Order: sequence, then structure tokens, then C-alpha cells
Amino acid sequence: MWKRDEAPKPTAPAAPAPAAHQPVSTASVPQPESRRIERDVVNIGKSVVIKGELNGSEDLTIEGHVEGKIELKDHVLTIGPNGRIKAQVLAKSVIVLGEVNGNVTATEKVDIRDGGSVDGDIISPRVAIAEGAHHVAFTKDWRYAFVQNALLNLPGMSDGSITVVDLKEEKVIGSVDTLKNKGYNPNSIVLLPKWNHLAGH
Repeated sequence: MWKRDEAPKPTAPAAPAPAAHQPVSTASVPQPESRRIERDVVNIGKSVVIKGELNGSEDLTIEGHVEGKIELKDHVLTIGPNGRIKAQVLAKSVIVLGEVNGNVTATEKVDIRDGGSVDGDIISPRVAIAEGAHHVAFTKDWRYAFVQNALLNLPGMSDGSITVVDLKEEKVIGSVDTLKNKGYNPNSIVLLPKWNHLAGH
């Protein structure tokens, strides 16, 4: 005998699937490395003037004016085309597109780009100067470099003299002023075949 209250009870419906438009948590998704790097670079605009000591633990680009001391021991310092620096500089790497008046020390590299200039001592394992800015000749044993100071875009270094650099000791050991003293400013130099390395340019 059939009774109304004995009808089979319908099973509970399955939980609805989440709607496609519901947001998905991204907390555990790592951000791209490039975004992290961009956040670690600080820019000082060309209207900013800083006098004193500037220290940091991030890469730094300066387009403004800084007087005093800049220290970024483990980071890259870029002096932009509008940058005017009158300071002692210490950084991991220094890229110069503007003007620096002061000594520059880099633990890795100093890179002087086209239009950049440094008036001061440069201490670094590697120094790069914009292509076409100078000519240099090397001895066959790579011990010495002879740098022509005629096309350099550095103040006081376009007088026709030739700087002799000891590459092993990483220091300037002399200057050849014969042409300078005669009023000449050579546009190229080359060593005699006995000493010349073909890597010179």
C-alpha cells in the first residue's frame, strides 16, 4: 500500500561549481622577476639637487645634481645624460652618460658612454669608453696599452699625448708627449710589428 509520506526523498543536489567569474587567489603565484628588478631601481629626477652623503642598497639612476659623496657598494649607479655629479663615487658598477667631477671607484666596472665624462681618478678592474672615443694599441704579451688622448671625450684628455697603462698592475705608468710637444694631435696610433698586437683599435 502506498502512502504519500513514504515517497522516496530526492537526493541533495551537488554543490554548484564555482562561477567562472569568481576571482582566483594569486597569493601563491610568484611575480615575474622583471617586476622585482624594476622596483629595486630608484630614479632621481633632473630637477632634484642633493648636497651631502647619498647611500643606498638599490640600483640608482641620477638625472639631477649631487654634491658630496655617493656610496652604493653592492649596486649599479647610472649617471643619466642630465646628471651633474660633483662627488666621490663608490659603487659596484658605474655607468656615465652625464658629467662626473670627482674620483670614481667601482668594484666591477666603469662604463663611460657617448656624451659622458669623468674629471677625476677612476679605480676599477674594468673601464669601458664609448666606441670611437679613443684608439688604443696593445703589446703582444698584453702587458701594456698605449691610449691615444686625441679623440677622448674626457676633459683634459684630448691634447695629443699618449698614455701608457700597465695592464697587469692596472695603473698608468707614463705618458708619451713627443707629438703633443710639437703641437700635433694624432688621429691614430700603432706599435711597430715587433711589439704590436692586432687587437688594437
